[in-house]
Amino acid sequence: MIHRFVSFSVCTLFLFSACATQKVLLAPPSDQIEEIEGYASLRVTTHQKTARSRVSFLFLLPSKGRIEVFDPLGKVHYQLFIVHGEAYFVIPAKKVYWKGQEEKILEKLFGFYLSLSDVVGLMSGYWPSSGQEKPREGMASWVFLKNRKGWIQSGQSGEFTFKVQEFFGQTQWVQEVVFFHPQTEGRLKILDVNFNQPVPEEAFVTSFTQRYSQKTWEEIREILSNAR
Repeated sequence: MIHRFVSFSVCTLFLFSACATQKVLLAPPSDQIEEIEGYASLRVTTHQKTARSRVSFLFLLPSKGRIEVFDPLGKVHYQLFIVHGEAYFVIPAKKVYWKGQEEKILEKLFGFYLSLSDVVGLMSGYWPSSGQEKPREGMASWVFLKNRKGWIQSGQSGEFTFKVQEFFGQTQWVQEVVFFHPQTEGRLKILDVNFNQPVPEEAFVTSFTQRYSQKTWEEIREILSNAR
């Protein structure tokens, strides 16, 4: 569940958030988004428990992603790497990681699965082929509703739904979005975002696997439970 991923970062990064600014690129970056990076605040409620966290994100479509959750001092608390269908959930302080297929790990952590392109769509408001339906393997087709300006205001795929609460100024770019699933509901607010920037080669390097111990999901879950 997602609370296992974020419940340990409640009230994190308040020092960082004091200097976080909303620096969104207002003009469309190109015909498509190939890369998106920035910071966001995340509030998640699951099983009547609410957690808040600050995260950094970097996605390089179609198959690479990195999410980092920070502790109150600005140090990385947890990391999630996605590289060509494989995912790694990393706890740097414990020097351990959990490796598995992207879909399996995301379902364990979040309670549901969205592809990287869907995550980018949720965070940006840009959905390729954003007609009434966008077929995707493993989940029901997306159904979108648009506002009077033609911007996507909400969407649904299977049991997962979202609704844009706020856009950046007079643009289609998402600033705040709420999402719902039978097991989870949350609110994501973009604090700082940029598109289609050069990505350093080391951004998705998983060399930590040579220094850290690999654990099973059950072992990772026990570590997270003891960290409460």
